[in-house]
Amino acid sequence: MIDDLERESIPYMLIGGLALAAWTLPRATLDIDLTLWVSAEELERVCLHFTTLIFSRRRSVGFVRQRRVLPVETAAGARLDFLFAASHSKRK
Repeated sequence: MIDDLERESIPYMLIGGLALAAWTLPRATLDIDLTLWVSAEELERVCLHFTTLIFSRRRSVGFVRQRRVLPVETAAGARLDFLFAASHSKRK
C-alpha cells in the first residue's frame, strides 16, 4: 500500500493508533488510518485506484467528497481509512 502511494506520488501521513504507537505508548486499534493530500482533480482517480486495483470494498466518489474518508478493506480483511486532508483545485 505504501509502495502504491509513493509510486502514484501521493503525499501521505500515518495517523491514528498506529502513529500513536510509533511515537508514544501503543494502544489497541482495529484499522490503519492514513491522511492523503489529493487535489480535487485527482480525487476520483485515487479512489478508483485503491478500490478497484487493491482493495475489496467500494465507495462512491460522492461519498468520499462528502465525508472526506475512503474506508476500504483488503482481501485479507485489514481495514484502512484514507482521510483526505485537502482536496483543493490546482491553480493555473
